[in-house]
Amino acid sequence: MNKKLSIIVPAYNEENTILSILKRINECRIDDFDFEIIVVNDGSTDNTLKIIKENTNLFNHLVTFDQNKGKGFAVRKGLKIATGDYIIFQDADLEYDPKDFIKFTNLINQFPVDIIIGSRFNYSEYTRSHNIANKIGNNILTFIFNLLSASS
Repeated sequence: MNKKLSIIVPAYNEENTILSILKRINECRIDDFDFEIIVVNDGSTDNTLKIIKENTNLFNHLVTFDQNKGKGFAVRKGLKIATGDYIIFQDADLEYDPKDFIKFTNLINQFPVDIIIGSRFNYSEYTRSHNIANKIGNNILTFIFNLLSASS
């Protein structure tokens, strides 16, 4: 049975890149993973929403706000409807390449992972932490994130 990967794409005024990123995500299908693509239009004032609505074949769910509420709010709303076994945040501005999803899914298939954090720096491999301070830090971050999600 395939694992499910929810891909949350927050977008604010990304009319120049939203179509490209959605196409790239769809071109990046990975064996053993089904994609659930959630686009969150965060109050765009350009043609972002129009372009999204004209390409419903490229995503599964659309959440849209009339006013910009910020990336964190958009991501939390996407998380509320995500049903995947794993979740990836993909910015709509083409800063990150969806082909890198393969690195994450390889780690998921290789290890029992709780969290994978990507880096803007050029790391071709992964590092794995077993430090107790990291475990405590992860628990604190999870607690704070759950508090924020519950209050939204």
